[in-house]
Amino acid sequence: MSSLQDPIGKYLPYVAIDLSNREWPSRRVTSPPVWCSTDLRDGNQALEQPMTIEQKTLFFRHLVKCGFKEIEIAFPSASSAEFDFVQTLIRDGEIPDDVWIQVMTPARPDLIIRTMEALAGANKAIVQFYAAGCPCFREVVYNKTEEELVDRVVQATDLLRQLADENRIKYGTKFRLCYALETFSQTEPHVALKICTAVKEAWGPGEDGPMILNLPSTTEVAPTNHFADQIEYFCKNFKYRKDVVISLHTHNDRGTAVAASEVGLLAGGDRVDGTLFGNGERSGNVDIVTLALNLFTQGIHPGLDFGNLQESIDIYTKCTQLPIHPRHPYSGSLVYTAFSGSHQDAIKKGLEKRALALANGVSPCRWDIPYLLLDPADIGRNYDALIRVNSQSGKGGIAFIIKERLGVDLPRPVQVEFYNVVQSLNEKRQKDMPTEEIVQLFRSYYYFGDSAAANARLILDTSSVSIATSPDSGPTSFRGTIVSDGKPHTIYGEGETEQIAFLSALEKPLECYFGIRQGDERTPVSDGQTITTTFVHLGRRGPPGADAATWGVGLDREPSIARLRSVVSAINKLLGSRRIHA
Repeated sequence: MSSLQDPIGKYLPYVAIDLSNREWPSRRVTSPPVWCSTDLRDGNQALEQPMTIEQKTLFFRHLVKCGFKEIEIAFPSASSAEFDFVQTLIRDGEIPDDVWIQVMTPARPDLIIRTMEALAGANKAIVQFYAAGCPCFREVVYNKTEEELVDRVVQATDLLRQLADENRIKYGTKFRLCYALETFSQTEPHVALKICTAVKEAWGPGEDGPMILNLPSTTEVAPTNHFADQIEYFCKNFKYRKDVVISLHTHNDRGTAVAASEVGLLAGGDRVDGTLFGNGERSGNVDIVTLALNLFTQGIHPGLDFGNLQESIDIYTKCTQLPIHPRHPYSGSLVYTAFSGSHQDAIKKGLEKRALALANGVSPCRWDIPYLLLDPADIGRNYDALIRVNSQSGKGGIAFIIKERLGVDLPRPVQVEFYNVVQSLNEKRQKDMPTEEIVQLFRSYYYFGDSAAANARLILDTSSVSIATSPDSGPTSFRGTIVSDGKPHTIYGEGETEQIAFLSALEKPLECYFGIRQGDERTPVSDGQTITTTFVHLGRRGPPGADAATWGVGLDREPSIARLRSVVSAINKLLGSRRIHA
């Protein structure tokens, strides 16, 4: 039996709007909205420990750096700290000339007066006052009729207009009015129109810019399509529509604040009021970072700069003491990470195809990488975290890491061999293996790089190769010195290639016989230099049933040296801890 009770009767479904000729579903967003950050007001009031003036100042500076031109900074009548913060920004000259600061106040005369006092000396200010319009607030909170509520907001508007005129004369401040019809999404459409019309007529044309009507889903109580219907209905029926800015303030109670804002813009919204990473009361406000980068990935520049998103994350976490979820869209630490083998392989192939297109001069080169909506480089991240290896990972992801970090493009057989090594270790550990550990494992397993540091049995000290130029010039010869188990040897050998000649020279000091079974060689160009990587599949002849074979890897600017190093790599793997008798 379900422990979840039957909701019928306790919860009511939303009341749909009779909207004929609905237009928003067929529209497209082609330009960014006006952005207003309310991190320092709505975001701050939702914190267990509100920000200090120093933290709010740091956050304000960052919002300016990101490109916000409208920033809600405080609720001045709420506390002396809020009041003082507004005055601090004004007094210290922190507010650029092209930025409008916004403050909030209830529709109460005493609090409106206190709010306007906080703005003394400001250059540009938006004053947002609010009063909820839904039946629940009218009947339960305010105990007022529709007409009484209209009278209340008109009186507040008259007072704000009077005080704005006085401040213009005294300080030269430019003022704009923003009326927030709290609980708009729960207010009857005809009541919303009546209240907003009364406020607009009381304010008049506005001397310093259009009035803003903020239409919030104060509590998200319905699907996003219903919110879009509400916005479109309001825009079509508000007689002063051309004279106002329609602002959207969506909350995330149902988890769809971003989607609600997006369809709200389609329905006629001009402005979005939200916070970085969605901080706010209860489930939070709309996440402006997500909304802006959604536009960016549709080829629309949002007008905000999140090119160094980690800086925004650092400022946010430092000031709010709130974490960013690792799966948070665009911002989370695991958003650009693939553990699945099939995902890793698809990403690897996509990046390789893109690299080839860029190398061939394709510009602009469209971003079309499997599983990755956004190029991490666009927000200041690198590709190091794209592939993380655990027991679910595949060969492609491991090969991607080696190519990115060491410049070694592994052929398929080597991918398989090294994958088995990594998987064996992962299955024992039961956790993911960091990139640096994978790189180090590759170095040690293939004796790649400094062989001596890897406790190799065989070290190539010096070498000289004479390549046969024709059948009449004799075989290719190798002459050089090696160190086996710490003992130096001068060796000489001949063969068809430098690798065979080298193996011939090694037979006596190693008392082992090796044969080449397969090989591969790649010469990519990196930073204008050609680097040769050689792979050799080497077999060791032994007693019946004791033959062994493995891959070796060598890399060098000189192809001959790369080939010799691949042989040394394979032999060291075959010898392992076995002592060399010389």
